[in-house]
Amino acid sequence: MEEEVDAREQAGCQLQSVQAQLSEWRRCQEEEAGEAEALAQYLAEKTEVVERLERAHQRLQQELDDATVDLGQQKQVLRTLEKKQHKLTSSWQSPTLQTVEDHEPTQQVKRSIVPCLCVSAINHTKSVDDIHQYMEQIK
Repeated sequence: MEEEVDAREQAGCQLQSVQAQLSEWRRCQEEEAGEAEALAQYLAEKTEVVERLERAHQRLQQELDDATVDLGQQKQVLRTLEKKQHKLTSSWQSPTLQTVEDHEPTQQVKRSIVPCLCVSAINHTKSVDDIHQYMEQIK
């Protein structure tokens, strides 16, 4: 009978030990589950941030592409205007001046042309009378 009591006590001790281990294991599992849930939430937040950054990057890239196209168009316009300016400048520097009647400019254009014609006349003639003659043609 004593052996039976000892066996029961021993079984009771083993049962308590296993129950304690089971409780510890459950606590660890619950902690790990909580950590896993927190990590999943953290991952979801960071994924959302990455998606927002990618959308912003795409928007900025599109704006950059649009600005690059606009810059190319502006450069083309600039080249065209520079060519026109060069043609106009070279025509003013030619030794033969066209008369004002050939172009029929407005009064405002006439006023802006006067200094250019005077300089051109000075460059291409030696006499003051010729300069006055050009001035009279302009008026």
